[in-house]
Amino acid sequence: MFCNSVGRGLGDRKIGKHFRATVKRANTTAPGRLSLHSLRHGYASNLISNRLNVVFVSRQLGHANPNVTLSTYAHLWGQADHAPAAQA
Repeated sequence: MFCNSVGRGLGDRKIGKHFRATVKRANTTAPGRLSLHSLRHGYASNLISNRLNVVFVSRQLGHANPNVTLSTYAHLWGQADHAPAAQA
């Protein structure tokens, strides 16, 4: 996905370094540390808030099985399930 000038893939550390430099240049701030992994969590949270099921979310994230997804994001499904009732 991220390549150097001759088409070879970049390592995780180098990608993270470039991401942090880009965030700094953009003067972007967030509570805590903003990382590429933060974007992954944001994507997962967005899917869950749109009430997509755990199997779909698990596949999108590339988890081995839905149990991995639930162990990380179970609290978000609870929030998504209760949001309509709270709004009413």
